[in-house]
Formats: sequence, C-alpha cells, structure tokens
Amino acid sequence: MILLNGISDSGGQDTLVDGNQFKRVCYSIVTNLGGRILSFREPVVAQNYYYAEVSFANEDRLYILINSNYPFIAFTTSPVPFNMTFVDHKQLTVSINQLCGEVYRVLQPDELYEPLRLKEAKGNLVVVNENTLNKWDLYNIKYWQPKTVGDVVFNYWD
Repeated sequence: MILLNGISDSGGQDTLVDGNQFKRVCYSIVTNLGGRILSFREPVVAQNYYYAEVSFANEDRLYILINSNYPFIAFTTSPVPFNMTFVDHKQLTVSINQLCGEVYRVLQPDELYEPLRLKEAKGNLVVVNENTLNKWDLYNIKYWQPKTVGDVVFNYWD
C-alpha cells in the first residue's frame, strides 16, 4: 500500500525521512554508477518531497525523488508536480535495493500512474484505492483533484 496516513504531507506533520541520509545515498549510488549529482533540493513550503537532479553519460537528466514522510523513492524526468513523467531506471533501482532496500522502497511507474479512484458518499470524499489516508490528505485530494497515486505521493499543494 502506498497511500498511507499523511503521505501527502498534510496536517502540519514534521518530515519523517532523513534528508541528509537520502543525500548521502544519492551521492554514493550515482557516483558509483558513473553519474553526477547536479543539484539537491529539500522540500519547501507545500512541497512534500526531496529530490536530486542527476546526470549519466548519454542519458537525459533524471530526478530522484523521495517523499518527505515515507521512504518512497521514484525517478522522473521533471520534478514539477502534476507534470511528472515517472520512469524506471534499472541500475538505480538495483543499487538502491542492494545498498538500502530495507530502508527505502523504489516505486515503479505503474504504481505511480495508478488512477486515483474517488467517489462521494454522504457528502464525503472516499478514495477507493487501498489507503489509510487522514482527513487532511482527503481534504487536499478533494481541493487539488490529483489524477494518479503519484500526484498524491509527490505533490506541491500550496
């Protein structure tokens, strides 16, 4: 299950993921694979993820994202919410799983592109996808109208 309580970073929760550890892991894995870290960004107000911009020879730039509340990682061609193209990067996935698979979970594009299934019941929004979302998550989903699981997991709800 991906849609966990507080996954959207709603309700004023403190971030639970160690950004410094994520940064160290990115540097280690990317450099071991012959790539470079171009930048590293921490969450800003209303953004619920860290990301590293990376490059590898003969490849377009790639972004490694991690949700700030849960150790869920994804790869995308753009860090811009509601405009992310999630991709699979086999070498990074294998390296992350080998180095810290017990800490991080790499989400696959098919999981992130899963449509968010919603319905109204007695005036309340209900997310049909398996979830443990809290009332703040549901409030923001109703307001921002994300279309996919990935839009909830990696968002910039200002």
